Amino acid sequence: ALHGKAVMLFDYFDSVFEKMAISLGAVKQRYPVLLGIDTIKKTGYFRRTPQYSIFCCNLEEDFEKLSRMRNDKFCDEHIDSIMEKPRLSLSPSACFHTYERYKNQTLDDCMVVTFNQSVFRNEGRLNWNEFGRLRDYHVREIVFFGDQEFVEDLREKFLEKVENLVNILNLNTDILIASDAFIMPKMEKFKLIQLNERSKYELKLYYNDEKALAAASFNLHGTAFTKPFNIKIRNVNYPVTGCIGFGIERWGLGFLAQYGLCEKK
Repeated sequence: ALHGKAVMLFDYFDSVFEKMAISLGAVKQRYPVLLGIDTIKKTGYFRRTPQYSIFCCNLEEDFEKLSRMRNDKFCDEHIDSIMEKPRLSLSPSACFHTYERYKNQTLDDCMVVTFNQSVFRNEGRLNWNEFGRLRDYHVREIVFFGDQEFVEDLREKFLEKVENLVNILNLNTDILIASDAFIMPKMEKFKLIQLNERSKYELKLYYNDEKALAAASFNLHGTAFTKPFNIKIRNVNYPVTGCIGFGIERWGLGFLAQYGLCEKK
């Protein structure tokens, strides 16, 4: 939970990144939390990074079975016996909603959208104690639809704006070429592809002299999402996407870690 000045910092950083997006032509949107499992399958997420997934399911609509939940022991030991097969997931990546939104559509022109999205990832037993690791957090997301030149140009403009911001705030950061956390052996080759093609940059925000949080990512997707979701753009032969995500809680935490809790200082 955030309170006091931490809430102020959350609102400040989200507002700054939203204004950046709007200054570069973004349209504001808002999406729900849940995504259909079929949607996430189309993104390839389960093939690449299934370890983060958190599924949602209903209880069976059977009054006799539901009445057993009055028994605390049943809830502790047997609740899974009356759960239906999951058909929904908590959103593991903010940009996925936009591909479902524009599925099987032809856009009139290149487009940029922005929204604040609740994102959920099972960080796993090895990560729980790391500073800033949250299973439920918020991302200010900017998604680009266009040709390759359009998305690359926008990513560079955002990188410049973010570098200017951290200089103004005098924050200790690094921007590095990065890759996603592929754990499946057959997907390991994509780490090298991402690094070689510079398709992913991460901004690291230091919280002590040696350790840093990944507080933003700047990504080029190619046709990884336009092709499976059949998203087209008028007068664009090869529509592609890109996205930028800012972890809002992490910006607040990193700021407080570097400047301390005393407002006067």
